[in-house]
Amino acid sequence: MSLADRLDALRRSKLKSATASVEFLKQLLGIARDLVEAEKREAEGTLDEMSVLPDPRKGALTQILQEYAPDQTPAIIENVVEQIDELELARSGGTWVPATRIAFEIAAEAWYERKKQALRESTRVQYRSALDAHLLPAFGLRPAVAIKPSDVQAFRAAMASKGKGQNTIKNVVGVLRMVMGELVYDGAIPSNPVDSLPRGRRPGRPPRRTIVPSPQEVSKLIAGARLHARPVLELAAATGLRRAELLRLRWRDIDVAAREIRVVESKTHAGCRAVPMFGSARRVLLEQKARSRFKRPDDLVFPTAVGTPEDPKGWHDREYLHARKTAGLRDTLRLHDLRHHAVSVLVSQGANIVLVSKVAGHATPDLTLRVYSHLFDRDLAEAAVKFDPLRDVVVDGR
Repeated sequence: MSLADRLDALRRSKLKSATASVEFLKQLLGIARDLVEAEKREAEGTLDEMSVLPDPRKGALTQILQEYAPDQTPAIIENVVEQIDELELARSGGTWVPATRIAFEIAAEAWYERKKQALRESTRVQYRSALDAHLLPAFGLRPAVAIKPSDVQAFRAAMASKGKGQNTIKNVVGVLRMVMGELVYDGAIPSNPVDSLPRGRRPGRPPRRTIVPSPQEVSKLIAGARLHARPVLELAAATGLRRAELLRLRWRDIDVAAREIRVVESKTHAGCRAVPMFGSARRVLLEQKARSRFKRPDDLVFPTAVGTPEDPKGWHDREYLHARKTAGLRDTLRLHDLRHHAVSVLVSQGANIVLVSKVAGHATPDLTLRVYSHLFDRDLAEAAVKFDPLRDVVVDGR
């Protein structure tokens, strides 16, 4: 019997006894399971489109009962159905419909609701704008599993054709990557279509070359800074922390005994991480605490004069640009390049890739290798002398 025939038979049921009611519930459960499986097959492209369960946030039993229940259905059946649906929805994370059928819009909104409380206001506004202005209009009701790398490529091309800048496109696609990444993590889709794309470049421009400032440039930059700004630049060069990470540090994040700095507010998917407190960083932090009026655990390490958070961009424009100009350094030297200084020195001192990745705050060592591969390649002659995999192996008595 087809699903349609079974649904029609359900509607024509006569519920005049407890036995009939139990049998009705058994039929209802069986049909619900089969409908969910059918919709899963439809989402995978092996079954024609159907819309029996239009709302994935409402229990399948409830939807079927509301649409196909016979007249004068006993209240106890409705209560049992409601309780079964509540249990199933709780077990399955809020959806009766298989994850493969979840619309992108529902997945994106659920991701945003979980994420927003931990975001800074500016980031929250950026993510919300990316969803409302670009991603939801483009992918809204499409099943998330149906979004392919070619769809993302076409989406990027469409944004570019509308005159959107490369940074805007990058930020919007970054939000798409996070939404789809969470679905991969939950097992709802097999892979992230954004990660399958070739790494994009700005049309007509060569890839940006990482320029590592020399020790002399770093020394001049710090000397050119105002006294209260010098510790920020020193810690940036000693740890590789980003400017926002530096300006959001609190004393509770500084563990002198364990020689660790905990980075709680980060821009990357690596999230909260701990970086080593190298000797120079330890000195800078101890001196900063000794001179600061704000020493409580919740106080900022580098606050404004009244103890409030510094605006990262405002600090950059006011303090960093002043230091660079006073030191007479090249205009192409960025505050961000102090990260490259920290990483390059660690590599030259023989630090392994896992440590370098943690210091850089990259989600994976693979990303660190992509960004800084040239640093690992430059000492090949030295490596040829220092290392030899066959050194301790005896071959023909040699």
